Amino acid sequence: MGMFDGKVVIVTGAGGGLGRTHALLFAAEGASVVVNDLGGTRDGSGEGTAAADRVVAEIRAAGGDATPNYDNVASVEGGLSVAKTALTAYGRIDILVNNAGILRDKSFVKMEEHMWDAVMAVHTKQLFAVTQPIARHMLERAKAGDAGGTIINTTSLAGLLGNYGQTNYSTAKAGAAGFTRTLAMELRKAGVTVNAIAPVAKTRMTEDIDMVPAEMVPEQVSVMALFLASKAAASVTGRVFGVHGQQIFEYKTTLTPGVTKEGDGHWTPAEIAERFDEITRDESSAVPAASDGPDEVTLAFAQIPGGFKADAAGAWTTTMHWSISGGTDQTLVIEGGSCSHSEGLVGSPTCAVKTDKDTVVGMFSGRVDPTKAFMAGKITADNLPDMMKMGSAFDFEVIGAAIAEALAGAETLDSDPVTDAFHALPYGFQAAAAGDWSAVFHFVISGGTDQTMTVGGGECTVAAGLLGAPACTIKTDKDTVIGMMGGTIDGTKAFMAGKITADNMGEMMKFASFFKLDGEAAAKAAAARGVAAPTSTGAPTEAKEPVDLREAIGRRYSADFVVAGGEDMVAYARATNDDNPRYIDGLDAAPVRSKNVAPPIYPVRLFHPLMFKCVGDPDLELDMLRLVHGEQDMTWHRPLRPGEIVNLRAVLESVAQKSKGCVVAWRMLGIIDGDTVVEARMSVFVRGQMLAGVEPGAVFGDVPPSTPSAARAAMPRPRSR
Repeated sequence: MGMFDGKVVIVTGAGGGLGRTHALLFAAEGASVVVNDLGGTRDGSGEGTAAADRVVAEIRAAGGDATPNYDNVASVEGGLSVAKTALTAYGRIDILVNNAGILRDKSFVKMEEHMWDAVMAVHTKQLFAVTQPIARHMLERAKAGDAGGTIINTTSLAGLLGNYGQTNYSTAKAGAAGFTRTLAMELRKAGVTVNAIAPVAKTRMTEDIDMVPAEMVPEQVSVMALFLASKAAASVTGRVFGVHGQQIFEYKTTLTPGVTKEGDGHWTPAEIAERFDEITRDESSAVPAASDGPDEVTLAFAQIPGGFKADAAGAWTTTMHWSISGGTDQTLVIEGGSCSHSEGLVGSPTCAVKTDKDTVVGMFSGRVDPTKAFMAGKITADNLPDMMKMGSAFDFEVIGAAIAEALAGAETLDSDPVTDAFHALPYGFQAAAAGDWSAVFHFVISGGTDQTMTVGGGECTVAAGLLGAPACTIKTDKDTVIGMMGGTIDGTKAFMAGKITADNMGEMMKFASFFKLDGEAAAKAAAARGVAAPTSTGAPTEAKEPVDLREAIGRRYSADFVVAGGEDMVAYARATNDDNPRYIDGLDAAPVRSKNVAPPIYPVRLFHPLMFKCVGDPDLELDMLRLVHGEQDMTWHRPLRPGEIVNLRAVLESVAQKSKGCVVAWRMLGIIDGDTVVEARMSVFVRGQMLAGVEPGAVFGDVPPSTPSAARAAMPRPRSR
């Protein structure tokens, strides 16, 4: 049996290249395939039936089932006809692969309007023209109890990272990525997944690009399409994946921590300029602490001018900025037949390169293939012609030998500030309080060296790297862990702010209880090693007074939209030994039947992210190490059903003073299409946290009404903008 027996697949642009291999592999796994291709050239001109017919013949010769379609996917009429071909031949559509594409490359100032319009028509109009009738078909099937379906779009490295000479193509492909994420939200309720692939492979589209090696073949990309359409990817949606030969990865949009200006005054341009480096700094790209000698990256770059080939460079003039994650930024200037190097980013760049420390040192040392590193996304540049000229203008063997000699002869390289900071742990260990506790902790540190801590027999030891089998794995970043070990960052507050995560809360709580991490422990560790105590590399933060809990009453919270998953509902019912057929029947295999509902207590699972936002509000400064217990009362207004999208909202409603602490309570709402479906009142008791000057028994705040209409009034429906 094939993976897609009984399924119907449409592949646009399937007459050659990626589309052809998509069609062949789906057919080989039992799918019936509609092979769409207009039959034009790479630039979109011309048309014919030969391309689609040839692929259909291949599929049929191999024992598969295929039907040709020759319509233009850049028109609504063509899109409707593609869908009609599938429905007429097979009666349904399960999978759509939007793959058709053309190229009209030209630098922007030389591009003509028809070149822009042609690329937009095929790459972006296709997304509307072909996808809409098929999405409607899938929604109608879902209403009839036959939920599910897959839409796979094709985006590009050019659209996600940019590529010289392809403003039209890059714009269209960036649109494909945005389209994917948004359509995934809209179709998720019907069990339809929407994802995108950004491929790099040797095809007709890339045959004249030397940087795409011949071993990157279309079949490597098509396997990813098969995975995304399979049952194994039923929960994967709204995501963009890159496939570069044997490497598969995910493109993610990340935000820097940024800077918040305190007070009511707006930012000024001068203030933005002054703090621009802080605003744009990634958590994982902090500059290494200064040392007595040059760092490894600077040593490596200092050898580059020695390998410059002036004759080969000719009249080439450039200023290249190298922004290096985990290392010191560098500048190379090529002008007048010579090459010079400066530490830091100096002057105005004609080419900005981004990479990481290991990749760039490995590249210039000859250990890393620069073409493969670029194709794998480990190196990006905003001026590809300049980047490509480096290959002929430098002798990398000479540079590599010089780097090896410089590194071997260097007496002092950067010390590792994370490893230095971890030396404080044994000095902060409270052996008497820990008793017979024994454990191995792994610390996975973004931007720094991973560490292992071992506790046993009343002793604590540390070692660089991840050693042994951990009882608890902690993930954090370099600045946070250095600050925590040095006593300048409160570990509990960092945990509640999401800067520290752990997979074993019991062990994490023991760690917090049995270690006293302050300046004294760090100073003792530094003195024992004869070095200065480590300091945090992050920007100093201004101390804030904690919010009076009474003043926080009415504070609102929101979490991401969550989906009530059918498989989760089954797991929850079985974990609670509740075999009610309304909870489990029909959920073991797709399609999920709409008559099924969630077990009554299942919404507790959905509220988890909202609960952590509430109790983890850094302004409240609730001491989680003293949280004794929590309670939750729930009210249901109707059952939850598989695939429903729930908007989570909360409001802090009351604070009560007790004799040995305080109780803080929130009302949490689960909202679907503007109606409150489930609500919960959550309260936590924090021992020792008292309201100043307040007698035990005092209660502050009002309990809001609990009817659905009143709840909607209290928590307005969100609106996009």
